[in-house]
Amino acid sequence: MEEQLEPAARLSHLAKATMAYALATVFCLALIGSLDAPLEYFGVDRIGALFAGRDVASGLMWGLGVGAILTGVGEVLTRFTDWGKRLTRMLSALVGELNQIDAILLALLSSLCEELLFRGIAMPYLTLVGAALAFGLAHLIPRKGVWLWAVWAACVGLIFGELALYTGGLLAPFVAHFMVNAIGLTLLSRRSRRRAA
Repeated sequence: MEEQLEPAARLSHLAKATMAYALATVFCLALIGSLDAPLEYFGVDRIGALFAGRDVASGLMWGLGVGAILTGVGEVLTRFTDWGKRLTRMLSALVGELNQIDAILLALLSSLCEELLFRGIAMPYLTLVGAALAFGLAHLIPRKGVWLWAVWAACVGLIFGELALYTGGLLAPFVAHFMVNAIGLTLLSRRSRRRAA
């Protein structure tokens, strides 16, 4: 049985996670602005084009479509696999009952930070596969039965990387990543509320 964190401890964890993602995002923005490799890798001449990709509308549509598919597949995995159920219980205990604003803020910062880091900075140096493996390792939880989340994350990292290459920028993978995280955090919070009731 997963231990449930007290509300104050949960709030402290979430505040720390939000602050860490905010600081890491600022660092990634500063770093990506000083590197030539991301611009060369994506074939653009300025940072704004790196974020927007070749076409903003297309990036948004691809991001929403891929995000919807990944959210659906993720929901199936969390409902119908043993490791998904264990992961949901563990994350639910950690996240608890988030209000919608907190869920969106955490999803926004985590998605932006991770896309800047893994697709924007790491992929030009590590290649598509290397960046996807690094993304998977960043999601590795050394607990029995949930290590498959890292494998899932590596596969998703490949998809996000391909999406970045196809659209020529970070907007599409960011939108997809944000959608997955925002819906995932909202569902985790609802499950926590149902367990508490």
